[in-house]
Amino acid sequence: MRGLAIATGLAFALSPLAASAAEPAVPFEEAVYKTCQDVQAMPPQPRIELVRQLAVHAGQHYGVVFRDNDKLDTELAAMIRAGCTMFPSANVFFIVSAAVRAEAEALRTKK
Repeated sequence: MRGLAIATGLAFALSPLAASAAEPAVPFEEAVYKTCQDVQAMPPQPRIELVRQLAVHAGQHYGVVFRDNDKLDTELAAMIRAGCTMFPSANVFFIVSAAVRAEAEALRTKK
C-alpha cells in the first residue's frame, strides 16, 4: 500500500517539468541518493522540484528537452509512478533516469 501512495504522490510531480528555474531545495549531490520512499515523505512542492530537477538532469544527458504542458510529462509521470510502485526503496534518480531514457529511445524511433 505504501508503494501506491508513492505512486500517487509522484504522478503529479512532473507537470510541468520546465517551470522551475530557481535554485533547487536539495542539492543534486544529495538528490541522487534519495529513495522513492524518501521523496514521498517530502512536502508536495519540494517533492515536485526534486523530481523536476532529476528529470531535467537526466534529460540533458539523453538529449530530451522538456516544455510546459508537454505530453512527455504525463508519460514520464506514469513511468516514474510505476517504477516507484514496484521498487519503493530504489533511488528515485534511477527510476527517473530510466523513464527519461525510455522516452528518449521512443522519441528516436518515431523519427
